[in-house]
Amino acid sequence: MTNINIKRRFQEQELPDMKTLQAEVDKIAGQVTIGETLFMKKHGVKSEGEYKKKMAAQGRVMKHSHIGWNSWESTAEGFRHIYKTLEESGSTVDRFGVSLDDSFNDMEGRISFNPISPRYLDERAFDVFWLNSERGALGMALHEIIHFVWFRAWQERFRDSQEEYERPSLKWILSEMVVDPIMRDPRLSQINPYFADGCVYDYFYKMTVADRPVLEVLDELMRTRSMDSFMDDAFALLSEHESEIRRQIAQAENG
Repeated sequence: MTNINIKRRFQEQELPDMKTLQAEVDKIAGQVTIGETLFMKKHGVKSEGEYKKKMAAQGRVMKHSHIGWNSWESTAEGFRHIYKTLEESGSTVDRFGVSLDDSFNDMEGRISFNPISPRYLDERAFDVFWLNSERGALGMALHEIIHFVWFRAWQERFRDSQEEYERPSLKWILSEMVVDPIMRDPRLSQINPYFADGCVYDYFYKMTVADRPVLEVLDELMRTRSMDSFMDDAFALLSEHESEIRRQIAQAENG
């Protein structure tokens, strides 16, 4: 007779019941604000789900186009060109999918004698100290890749200067903090050998704002908001408590 061994990651009897889960889902959903695009305004809907129901009621088949270039600017121009050309020909596209696979294919990780291991946003490159272990190099690479993606999305939203992304700018401080809540995604944390030991500056784990751990607050914001709203609210949080945050950083760095 074959013995079947089940490796459980949790005990079923310890899971909350559906009523409790639904209440938690409703609570989180009530804190989320869905943004409104020009497309939604044009068609008088508040969400993609509402638009789909509207098209189904009209008996219309929706169309999806999947595109992607190596820059956000080229991709945005592609959106405009495809949408306008189809509209002028009497057709339309209802939904765009974006392929980002090639967006960072030119990123470089360089083995360096520099123990500080800086990054170079303009060159899409970062240094890894040559004495790092393979595990250490992987953890550092994940950290830096998150920075590149974060700054790319941030600049696309705010159209500011990359000069503001360097130390000691508040935008730099936020970029260093957000690595932790982003890295909590199991798809990242499970491949980061150093996640459990910390993936941001040590003093961020001890830092508090309004009597709460700052990383805990950021994680809560990230889980309950769209990325655009998270960027807005996270920066507003740091701006509100900037003097206290800088005081705690100075205290940690200077002893």
